[in-house]
Amino acid sequence: MLIVHRLSLQLVALVHRDVMPEARVNDPELADQLGRAARSTPLNIAEGSGYGRSRRQQHHFRVALGSGRELFTCLELLVATAAVSADAARESTALSDRVNKMLYGVTAKA
Repeated sequence: MLIVHRLSLQLVALVHRDVMPEARVNDPELADQLGRAARSTPLNIAEGSGYGRSRRQQHHFRVALGSGRELFTCLELLVATAAVSADAARESTALSDRVNKMLYGVTAKA
């Protein structure tokens, strides 16, 4: 399993543990979007991994990066609008940034 895949799964767990409880109460629509983006990232990494080094793999990794950037922005929006405290989102935001950097590195090689 790719390290980025494992980290993206950890990110899903963090988001659901630390961010979603507040987000669901204070901004349910954005919380829903956050949840979809968080789940989409590891799912697309997994799907792309099944293709070996190919255009399809790169496509799925790029989609995963798009979802990862969306996740990061959802976290920023939740904090900016005070729907979630900065403390609650801190660890998820840091891990999201790390996952996105890794995915960018994988997609930039193509």
